[in-house]
Amino acid sequence: MTDGKEIDNVERWDCLPTVLDFACHINPDLRKKERLNGEDFADLNLPFWGGCAICEASIAAYNACFGRHGYLIGTCCADKENALTNMLEIQADRAKAENKENGIDYEDHDYFA
Repeated sequence: MTDGKEIDNVERWDCLPTVLDFACHINPDLRKKERLNGEDFADLNLPFWGGCAICEASIAAYNACFGRHGYLIGTCCADKENALTNMLEIQADRAKAENKENGIDYEDHDYFA
């Protein structure tokens, strides 16, 4: 698992934070469990499996990265241009999506200018 630091100078893109990394970041108790299942991820409102938005490969939490476009990207296709590269970016992206679901759109306002 990654430690969530920026990866700009890393040449191996399999170091991008995965869904599993993010789940363990927001719930460190998951690291202590012997086995994880879909319910562990559902409790955190995270996907357990899916498909790569680029190559359509089957992916699971351990090899799925969060894409900048809102879809999952497999570590096979992820790079710093199309994937979120650290835990802060992932948290900000998820907060923005949750706010939109609740009818709040910060892009319509000048809160962060």
